[in-house]
Amino acid sequence: MMIKVGFDERLQLLNLDDTVRATDRIVILTETQKLGKAKLICHLNHFNICFLNADKQTFRWLRTLKCADAILFEQRENRWILKIVEFKKCMTVESVKKSLEQFEGALYNAIAIAGFLQIEDFEEVRLYSAFRFDKMNENPLLRKRRENQKAIRQWERGKVKLPFIEETVPYKRIILDENGDGEVTL
Repeated sequence: MMIKVGFDERLQLLNLDDTVRATDRIVILTETQKLGKAKLICHLNHFNICFLNADKQTFRWLRTLKCADAILFEQRENRWILKIVEFKKCMTVESVKKSLEQFEGALYNAIAIAGFLQIEDFEEVRLYSAFRFDKMNENPLLRKRRENQKAIRQWERGKVKLPFIEETVPYKRIILDENGDGEVTL
């Protein structure tokens, strides 16, 4: 027996009222943790499927439960772009290292969701850290430690190496105001 479910039908099976938005206009991404509350208004130029609070909606079957805050699938004609957003109050060496782990977990979740939607591949992947304060240079001792060098290099170059992707992926910064609010075109 063959199950036949088209893309639009699969999309309707998602929780479009609460945790998933399908839009080509504006989506508001939020961080709800008390210490790092944030709100990012994202203007979209193309159709996007936005998985909100992805860090709280992870696939429990995956090896890692770490995940970034939001996953967006942008459709441009017949191609897809994966965008992953992580919120941090302050960017430090440790928070960059944690973000890199969360990006990797978000990639695994995106692969699982893409499979459900029958999206075979992503033409591009883009990573974003949205934050209030950049404190990467505050502790010179942390910068000298060997175990921190890879994360520092990726942050400074704005490029990240992720599993399953041959080339490096752009890693962009979104600076929020002191209240954790921001606005961007993604």
